[in-house]
Amino acid sequence: MYKLTELSANIIREHFTSLSEPEWLIELRVSAWKEFEKNQTGFANTGTVPLIPADAEETIEGSCVAGIWNIFSQWDPVGAFIQAPMHWFKPIQKDTTFTFTTMREALKTHETILKKHLSARLDNTTNSIDLLSLALWNNGVFIHLPQGVKLDSPIVILKGLASSPNNTVLIDNNLIVAETDSRAQIFEQGITVRQSPEPSAGGFRIGHTNLVVSGGNIDYISLSSYADSLTDFTNLYTHVFDQGQARVYGITLSGKLVQRRLFTYLEAPHSMAEQYDIYFGDKKEYFNIDSGIIHIAPQTAGKMLARGVLRDTASSMYNGLIRIQPKAQGSNNRLSSNTLLLDKGAHAKAIPSLEILADDIQASHGATLSHVDENQLFYLMSRGITREYARELIVSGFFAPLLDTIENKEIDEYIKNLLQRRMV
Repeated sequence: MYKLTELSANIIREHFTSLSEPEWLIELRVSAWKEFEKNQTGFANTGTVPLIPADAEETIEGSCVAGIWNIFSQWDPVGAFIQAPMHWFKPIQKDTTFTFTTMREALKTHETILKKHLSARLDNTTNSIDLLSLALWNNGVFIHLPQGVKLDSPIVILKGLASSPNNTVLIDNNLIVAETDSRAQIFEQGITVRQSPEPSAGGFRIGHTNLVVSGGNIDYISLSSYADSLTDFTNLYTHVFDQGQARVYGITLSGKLVQRRLFTYLEAPHSMAEQYDIYFGDKKEYFNIDSGIIHIAPQTAGKMLARGVLRDTASSMYNGLIRIQPKAQGSNNRLSSNTLLLDKGAHAKAIPSLEILADDIQASHGATLSHVDENQLFYLMSRGITREYARELIVSGFFAPLLDTIENKEIDEYIKNLLQRRMV
């Protein structure tokens, strides 16, 4: 265990050399760390980092996450991966037509793919979360969907986090590659697996996911629902090529501090993306959401919708961006952000932005910030409904247009039930 302030390039090099990692990856880690050191303000007191990964030798049954897993096993997922504090379980896979394994195992079986995508990351980012996850990741999931593979059941990924007096940091790095004419639904959730009774206890997740859609059709749902003593810094980047289609959901339902970066890059003609940001905060929670779709190639299409609800003294910051590059002629996109405040102490800011560098495009953006309509409350209460239940109905209706776009109805209902419990 190390604090971030105790780490150095030499420690990182020595540690991962002892794990017999390939030289290119060790140099990549060291280079990323040096870039991170230049601007690590705000991370000094993050907590302790477990550099040594546990071997993936455990099975889920009888483990600390067995009870949680029972909920998701009812969906009959085609594959499942669970990562808990200092434990990495063997991925469950019921279909052998695709590759589903840990990042560490993928180094042995798919090193060429990992080298290509991990190396490209260092050249294209100055983001502190990206650099830290690239330097120190201790596990994660690797998925490769070959051409023509279509999965009927979802893939489930659970990222377990625990609160502890030493604020342990979970750093995961995930890579998903979908080839031409492949199809899958991937559901990822951040869950709390253990809560310390210590008032000062906490924990951090620092996560990075790179989703590469090369002519496939992928739905990726990322749900953050950690306890309000835990912090989640998550970046999800989607790259769409060859007429691929991606539907990406960033859903935040709880967490002391959640910083989510959700960006999609449309890199080939006729690529398409839909991006949905959904968040519900209460107490003193704070959500910082940075979202965008970048049109790089011509004739690309996108849609960005964001809806958030805040109560008590929760607060949020939403930055939404549509950027259409000079070569992306004939592209179209629209951005809409709506935030609903349930209490006077709740605060929200939304900044929708357009950066248009082409002249033959269609693009629009807008944002609203509103309080619960008292007339709606009065109408519902006049029908014998309590004020609390009336607010719950209004919130459910507010989120429904976005959640109803989820094709898997089991996942849709699961998220709606989580929201309902949060409202109680």
